Amino acid sequence: LSLPDALPILVRLVPAYWTAIAIVLLVDAFCRGPARLPSPFDGTATILRTAAHMAFLQDITGQDAIGAGMWTLCIEMQFYIVAIIGWGLAQRLFPRPVKGEPRPSAWALFLVFAPPALISLFYWRLLDSTTAWVTHFFWMFFLGMVTWWTLDRSLPSSVFALIVVIAVVELVFNIEWRNYNGMALGTAVAIYVAGRMNRLHVWLNWLPLQYLGRVSYSLYLIHFPVCHLVTAIGWKMCNNLPTPLQALMILISAIPASLLAAHVLYRFVEMPSAQW
Repeated sequence: LSLPDALPILVRLVPAYWTAIAIVLLVDAFCRGPARLPSPFDGTATILRTAAHMAFLQDITGQDAIGAGMWTLCIEMQFYIVAIIGWGLAQRLFPRPVKGEPRPSAWALFLVFAPPALISLFYWRLLDSTTAWVTHFFWMFFLGMVTWWTLDRSLPSSVFALIVVIAVVELVFNIEWRNYNGMALGTAVAIYVAGRMNRLHVWLNWLPLQYLGRVSYSLYLIHFPVCHLVTAIGWKMCNNLPTPLQALMILISAIPASLLAAHVLYRFVEMPSAQW
């Protein structure tokens, strides 16, 4: 695995991400200008701030966010770099199952990634200084790795069971991390159970859910500026004092607006970039 192997990921993710940044900036200009509405973010969108977001470096460089959730993409990009480095170490340090083939064994990958994952679980995630880095969340990525390696039978089920036991023990003795680790562990176990029952291709195979799955990345990116615009306009129409019913209707109206925007972003940006 090398950097060129990661380029398809960048080609898939970056165009929609940059488009979402542009939309947030347009919404900001519209709100501060003719609409006289609250901005979707604090401060101004300087060139440095915008460039840091475009390069997935806003948290590392100390720039305030201009959109909700974009920080997770920064962590994801860091994980790809860590994955490439770890894969390379596994190639160099351990024998490969097929001579002449670049793919390392699952055991080699496990031995490379398990130590930093355990450090992440018991130490790095406790530090405020690591929240901008993948080390803070690496245990969660590792759960996904082990789940897949077990499902494709590259590793025995006992390895997955051991990792689950470690996660459960940590859940019991650390309340602060319980929500995050609990969600990650629950997701891993659910995927493992569905895979073992040979139901990954059957469960949730409902057309509306499949559609939401296809547009989920675009929805993730676009829902923040759309929801902000809808709610800001709705609040203004209610003289900034909506009744509970009015507030509920504003919230409900933001959902189809976000879905429509996600469909447009997926159809005209994400899907063409995926085909590239």
